[in-house]
Amino acid sequence: MVSNTTKNKVLTDEEFVDGYRFITQFISEGVPFKFVLVQALKFFEEKMKDTYSTMMILNNKGTEFVDSIAYSLPSDSLKELMKLDVNDGLGTCGAAVVSKELIILEDLDTEPTWEQHNNVLRKLGLSSSWAVPIFSPSNKQVVAVLAMYSKKAKRPSAKELEIVFSYHQLISLIISNYRQTEIDFKTLDNDASYFDTRDLVKSSDYTTNQFILSIKNGINLGEFIPYYQPIIYGGNKEIYGVEALARWKHPEEGIVSPYYFIGAAERYGLIQKLDEAVSYQAMKDMSKIIKEIGRPIVLSINVSAHHISKDNYVSRMEYLLNKANFDPKNLSIEITETSLIENLDGVVMNIVQLKNLGIRISIDDFGTNYSSLNYLKHLPVDMIKLDQTFIQDILESQVDQKICQTIIQLAKDLNLDVVAEGIEKQEHLEIIEGYGCEIFQGFFFSKPMSKDDWKKYLTKKIN
Repeated sequence: MVSNTTKNKVLTDEEFVDGYRFITQFISEGVPFKFVLVQALKFFEEKMKDTYSTMMILNNKGTEFVDSIAYSLPSDSLKELMKLDVNDGLGTCGAAVVSKELIILEDLDTEPTWEQHNNVLRKLGLSSSWAVPIFSPSNKQVVAVLAMYSKKAKRPSAKELEIVFSYHQLISLIISNYRQTEIDFKTLDNDASYFDTRDLVKSSDYTTNQFILSIKNGINLGEFIPYYQPIIYGGNKEIYGVEALARWKHPEEGIVSPYYFIGAAERYGLIQKLDEAVSYQAMKDMSKIIKEIGRPIVLSINVSAHHISKDNYVSRMEYLLNKANFDPKNLSIEITETSLIENLDGVVMNIVQLKNLGIRISIDDFGTNYSSLNYLKHLPVDMIKLDQTFIQDILESQVDQKICQTIIQLAKDLNLDVVAEGIEKQEHLEIIEGYGCEIFQGFFFSKPMSKDDWKKYLTKKIN
């Protein structure tokens, strides 16, 4: 059991910026802070091989953990840890709270006084643990603990330590906002247990199995529907197209954001059916709308690179197009750039076949990875969507201004359309237009809306 820090810088500036943008992009989208914390844990796990991470939230007295957040580890195991008092054998997490320092346990077997805590970890096949206290931004009070686990008996590397400490202040701010806005004050004051809801809707009564079953049933019952966000073109701000975004019309919770269910759908193999259900309904809706208004509108749908790499993806898409009576020339498929990293080889052939059908291909979140240009070299792309993280700080950041200018000019040189996402202010629009971009999307024009509201919006725009 060792308290330690790292002094030598081993994390490059580029690596830090990548991580910062990955985590903060979700904040700019207005998603729940708990989801942002889950994505931060996902980032840590992807950067640290064979490592699992959790976030344990303390009550106001600092005596018990009242909430637990994880990405890979099951919630039931975290609930067991939450039953233990901070000062009574709660392993590295409790020790980090008490000492207010980094605590490292290289091998669970070397610390018998933490037997109850260690037994919980052994059930998961974990052998080592280290924990970092997270302080309130305004004082030195510990409000949470970030704990990392491994199935190997080992110490964290210098780079692993620096990754965590580099984002310590950012995580502190997110947790502070999470505690203030998303946890019941009675929970923080009265030490009540708070269930892990990282994938759940808003109810604490679900188990994971019940939640997955509710997603399956929701798909079969048509509860997953498209919401529509317009894409705007030119100086007259005409309608260029519309993006279909998944929403869950939950019978009890109302309209539910995808940030509550997409992660679970991906982990439990439901994302393909969910994608198809939303895509089909969007094509069906837009086929009818296009006939009514008498002019074509490009419909953009989001597809993961994992899904589009499936052998039957093209045939399934043809089937859905025919079933919805939708012209493939009016369809654009958006693939997130981040998801292409691991699946580039698998998607190239299918994308070529989709292009042969007349479908347009767009790369979403463009510019967020170093391999961006590689995709333009290997994929027959029609459009790139300038990631909104570059727009977010464009009023103050000369770096973001230069990045936007460069990407827009690159798209022009390659005869590609470019969409600027995340336009939220008139100033954003003016700067981007000044760089030569002509297609825009963002809350400045409209938030995602229901089919009925989209039809009203479209009718008003056309007339």
